[in-house]
Amino acid sequence: MLEVQLPAGDAELAEQRDRKAAAVRRQLTKVETAQNGLLTQAERLGDDTRPAAQAMRDRIYAQYTQRHDQHTTLTAELEALTTPGPGDPNGEAIDQNQPGGSPAFLAGNRYFLTKRL
Repeated sequence: MLEVQLPAGDAELAEQRDRKAAAVRRQLTKVETAQNGLLTQAERLGDDTRPAAQAMRDRIYAQYTQRHDQHTTLTAELEALTTPGPGDPNGEAIDQNQPGGSPAFLAGNRYFLTKRL
């Protein structure tokens, strides 16, 4: 049972991270779709100034704010999943895209493709 919960090695860790990132991307897509739907609803109200229309705008605004907060949280989570850290074994000792001898050059390169092609 413990073997199922703990990954055996780096390859399994990467696979778990990829699956989690894919799930977060799907959630982001749903949130973006919901945001677009809310904007469409708000546009349909047009310039209607009746109290009911204003109440609907307020509800749409509250829902959109919630979706925006979700989007921000999910984006940060996806960034954390896809940005390699300093202990990543795939990092390069030097960053050849920077001027030689500069601090950025000596800091190394941790930006690389993590998605399977």
